[in-house]
Amino acid sequence: MRTPLLSTLFCVLTTLSMHAQNTSPYWSLNGNSNATLSQKLGTTNNVSLRFVTNNIERMKIHSSGNIGIGTSSPTSKLHVVGNTLFQGYSQIQSKDYVGLDVTANVVTGDPYLDYEITTEVGIKGTADYSGVEGYATYRNGQGVYGGGDIGVWGEGNEYGVIGRGSTYGVYGIGLNSSSVGVYGYSADNYAGFFDGEVYSTSQYTTSDQNLKKDISEVGGALAVIGQLKPKYYTFRNDGKYAKMNLPKGNHYGFMAQDLEKVLPGLVKTTQHRLYKEKRNEQNEEITLKAVNYTELIPIAVKAIQEQQQVIDQQKQELDALKNELAEIKQAISMLSNGQNINTFLSSAQLGEVSPNPVRGSATIQYSIPEGSGNVQLVITDAMGRIIRQIPISTTGAGVINIDASSLASGVYNCALLVNYKTIHNRKMTVVK
Repeated sequence: MRTPLLSTLFCVLTTLSMHAQNTSPYWSLNGNSNATLSQKLGTTNNVSLRFVTNNIERMKIHSSGNIGIGTSSPTSKLHVVGNTLFQGYSQIQSKDYVGLDVTANVVTGDPYLDYEITTEVGIKGTADYSGVEGYATYRNGQGVYGGGDIGVWGEGNEYGVIGRGSTYGVYGIGLNSSSVGVYGYSADNYAGFFDGEVYSTSQYTTSDQNLKKDISEVGGALAVIGQLKPKYYTFRNDGKYAKMNLPKGNHYGFMAQDLEKVLPGLVKTTQHRLYKEKRNEQNEEITLKAVNYTELIPIAVKAIQEQQQVIDQQKQELDALKNELAEIKQAISMLSNGQNINTFLSSAQLGEVSPNPVRGSATIQYSIPEGSGNVQLVITDAMGRIIRQIPISTTGAGVINIDASSLASGVYNCALLVNYKTIHNRKMTVVK
């Protein structure tokens, strides 16, 4: 009985030894030193290959060729469900449109005021220099492309998003007539700050009356303008001011400190953080005063209007003085020629009103000597109030047409004035 049992035990041990030593067709758990290019590990029928630990499936190579980790139904070449950690350099190459497509459930708050990620993110990168970096080799290619309600979201202790480019650092495009290429928002500070000159092909500032209240006229603008102190200057470019990229060359403007004394509402004080050229540089801030030049325009316009009123008044006074001077010169000339002024003026004649009484219209003849100066026909009512003034610019004999259709019934006086002196009076009766 012992001999058959020993023989059987020997055969089993021999078989196990052969299995352990990679005797074809077995695959040794201790390693295989005689594997060939034609050998394989897996299944030869339409059955998936399962990898199990602790009697739980951990990975599956599906019969379709897809590999699943954390899922028994992989839908891609590599389908991972669960947290994944890559330590070291990872590279993904793709000749298709998208090299890496990551989808996650993301919930955000108010898209204009407070972004808060409450579940997961599509891509999260943490590194000493660049958490996520993308590079495109094609012209007009995108190094990083984002889609959805928020294409690219950036949040940082100092800068949320930094764009650098040989042509445009940041380029924004509005796709339709109601969209905005670049939008900036800030509740307490500037929505946009530019270190350097700003160029715009067109610019509009909100000024709708429906947005305003407590509206009143601007007064005393001419006096305000008189207190301003325009200056001619160049900007500093030394020390910390060199980091501000201030304009070069000569400029015109106001000193904010001077303007603040006259129009404090047009000056704002702000803390400006200087640009850091190196990441390890300490943050440096500088206190600045900025001027709202746009709101100086209404004050300047009002000052021009007030000045024009002064000019118009002075012009009227000057015209009156010129007329008086002309009359004085004429009187002096007549006296020097031995003429009597009263005799000269008496040669001016005013004929009778015809017809009289008047129904509708009438005429009146006149005769004015040469060199009479200012001549006019003045019509007054019974109370002496001036109803109409008709200037007479030609000398010699003439006729004046009087339209009395708009006058009320009554007696009116027609006076001929030469150099503001009454020469003749005629009565005109208007009937309806």
